Amino acid sequence: MHSYNADDFTEMIKLAEKFDVKGLAILVFKPDSTHHLTSIPTYEQMQAIRSIIKNYDGPVSIGVESCYSPLKAMLGHTFFMNTNRGILKGCGAGRDGISVSVDGKLTPCRHIEIEENYTSIASYWNESPTLAQLRSVEDSPESNCKTCKYKEYCIPCCAVGIKMKGRIVMDSTACVVPQD
Repeated sequence: MHSYNADDFTEMIKLAEKFDVKGLAILVFKPDSTHHLTSIPTYEQMQAIRSIIKNYDGPVSIGVESCYSPLKAMLGHTFFMNTNRGILKGCGAGRDGISVSVDGKLTPCRHIEIEENYTSIASYWNESPTLAQLRSVEDSPESNCKTCKYKEYCIPCCAVGIKMKGRIVMDSTACVVPQD
């Protein structure tokens, strides 16, 4: 979701209903090719989306992808049994899954381009220092995340953190959720 399409969410739902779509998933905004976030939804837009989702009782299943953890935390909503707590809280990169490319390269997720060479998925899962960093990212939150009221229920997209900060970090400097 971006700021330029957030206001059209109700129309998106109507379109989904018209074409008998079974589900919509809201994805977090990612930096552009120059590592800028130029279309971040406002807090008011996120509140509106939250309200629409909470009040919708139509035939389309509406979910929020785990990487859009701030919105999931605002919703207190589940998506595929993710209650945004514990190991399934927020960004799942290297925590609840990994990505395998068509040529067999292993990465923490399809948006984190840190390739590591392991002889098996099991050894990657158990031995990767990158995955270990991702699994402990919430131990040292930075910037907005350090003081956020949702920090116990949110791990923002680590791919965004990597692209914006150049390292694995729990920090969403672009997050618009108020910090009080």
